[in-house]
Amino acid sequence: MRTIKYLVLLVCYCLASCNPDCQNITDVYFAEHPYVEEGEVLIKSSNLNNLRARDVFFNDLPAEELRFVTDVGLIAKMPKGVKGEKVSLRIQDQDCTDFVSYNLNVQSETFFIGNEDYIPPAPPVIIIPLPNPPLPPNINNAWVSPNNTDYCIWFVVIEVPGSPGNYTISPVVYNGKKSQELSVARAVCADTSDPDTGLYHGNPVYGMMSTTDNMIQFWVDRSSKGLGIEEFAGQFINVDDTPFNNENVPDCGTWGKTKLHMMMVTSKQTGRSLLLYQQL
Repeated sequence: MRTIKYLVLLVCYCLASCNPDCQNITDVYFAEHPYVEEGEVLIKSSNLNNLRARDVFFNDLPAEELRFVTDVGLIAKMPKGVKGEKVSLRIQDQDCTDFVSYNLNVQSETFFIGNEDYIPPAPPVIIIPLPNPPLPPNINNAWVSPNNTDYCIWFVVIEVPGSPGNYTISPVVYNGKKSQELSVARAVCADTSDPDTGLYHGNPVYGMMSTTDNMIQFWVDRSSKGLGIEEFAGQFINVDDTPFNNENVPDCGTWGKTKLHMMMVTSKQTGRSLLLYQQL
């Protein structure tokens, strides 16, 4: 009887491990920062091709959407109702019988807004930058988050002498303006009723930009509020390659409606991306 039992187990093992179409997933990794509810997760592996045609589950619920991007990885959208500090992320191949399982931290949008560690609103979707985006002819202006149109960074830049297309981002008043992190409600609408916006209102911003090299790097100094300094680095992207090209800020000022340019930067401290479109 014991021999028959072992024989059955051996056959099951061979069906799983000897299947020529079944390739083990190894060295799977993804950003470990908290994700927003119903957002997307970019899954990578030491062999990206092994992520093709995989099934992904979040707490036993299948991913809402799956798309594999060559040389980038597998992007999985979380279904509704999935939230918690230890959401089970499981990856399976239809030709394999086993799962690769990990834990994921998923939070609602309210977790990020006003949270001292996650002040800027992160996009819920994965944006893959494409080469040669349209570059802004003028950077001096308000750049607003499409995920939270109350969040804005006003960039004031000064061209580097003898180096066209290269700029320094100045937190010092220049032509009546200075670079700073703003709340649109406070700065434009004169509304101070929400205390959470104080965390990102009026913080100095400094750094550098290059339209010739498509490079952005800046620091947001929140040390006056006891929150330290956050560093961002990234590039300009094409707003038409994103789902965020029809957003409007609160109608309480002379804000334009044209969104021609967008930047995507990533926090060196949290690993989370920040999208900003130029509010002309």
